[in-house]
Amino acid sequence: MIEFAVLILKNLTRNRMRTALTGLAVVVLVSVYGFVSSATKGISELVTTQASETRLVVTERWMAPSRFPMRYVDKIADLPEVDDWTTITFYPGYFDDSRRNWRRGTAIATRPDNLYAMFSDLQDLDPAAALALQEEKTGALIGPEILEMMNWKVGQRFRFVSRSVFGAEVPLTIVGVLPAGLWDRGLVFRSDYYKDVLGQHDTVNLMYIRVRDEQTGERLATLIESQFMRHQPEVRVETESSSVARFVGRNAAVLAIMNVVVVILLIDVLIVLANSISISAQERRSEMAVLKVIGFQPRQIMMLIVAEAVLVSATGSALGASLVYAVSELNQADLLPIRIGFLTMFPVAPTVIAQGVILGTLLGVAGSAVPAWNVRKIRVADVFSEVV
Repeated sequence: MIEFAVLILKNLTRNRMRTALTGLAVVVLVSVYGFVSSATKGISELVTTQASETRLVVTERWMAPSRFPMRYVDKIADLPEVDDWTTITFYPGYFDDSRRNWRRGTAIATRPDNLYAMFSDLQDLDPAAALALQEEKTGALIGPEILEMMNWKVGQRFRFVSRSVFGAEVPLTIVGVLPAGLWDRGLVFRSDYYKDVLGQHDTVNLMYIRVRDEQTGERLATLIESQFMRHQPEVRVETESSSVARFVGRNAAVLAIMNVVVVILLIDVLIVLANSISISAQERRSEMAVLKVIGFQPRQIMMLIVAEAVLVSATGSALGASLVYAVSELNQADLLPIRIGFLTMFPVAPTVIAQGVILGTLLGVAGSAVPAWNVRKIRVADVFSEVV
């Protein structure tokens, strides 16, 4: 075992340039793989966690973006099967009157008294912030990325300037910070204040409904759709699970491309390793022949080649995965020069390092399998005849 370790280190040191380049390639490819796989995993988890069979989404059936009359909301909210409800109205604008593209966002006007019940991704919201929004009519909850971008703090007053109506603006006071992640660039304020300031009493974009169970939800969805079937506009009512599935379906091509990228990266790592090991083994044919002469068995020489590949691949993969995790943690702590949006939404878990080591080991074995098998079949007489 000690002889094996000495041989492996000696060979890697002798070919240190090739070893370094191969390891660097593995680090880069695994780093990119870590970022992409983290995003795809995060999206999949988001679909799972945000989907609910007891929350219904009411939207306009035939138009996007959805918009339907407020009178629909009043009728739906009065139905006995409805346990709770809220509305969402989107208000695109700028965080100041400079109207710069990087200072624009979309505010959400909604009910302030049932945020926890209606938004599952706001469970980490500070209760004091939720209470402050109920008590302060001009209050707003704002995402941490906006706070950093605008150099604001809680208590700050600002005017959210409309993108669609020239001269329209909403004076707001920051009363709390939204949870990091999906709400990084979020802005939430009260729907009653939105109506008072802008005179928007007639329409909403979405309505969320909470029901007792799945069966009640299916029955209520059918009832509401039939009730407004002969009205204009018609509405679509579906469970949040169905709504999320429809959204993912529309973006399935993007997810498919991301998964293809992951597969291509893994194939690239295999190709890099296989080429590097093949070249190294070809250059050391005489050395392998000498090892056979002094008593090494073919399987031992094969294990030597595989061990070298695994060491390089596992080390490179561990470094690449550690780099991805470190960047993600620095991004979460706002210690990077530029905040990376998708890493804020989908942070990399520390388990990625262990996964990187396992992945590197498997890739090392797979990438060295063919070169190791070829080395195993080296004939001593053929090698020495070439030397002579």
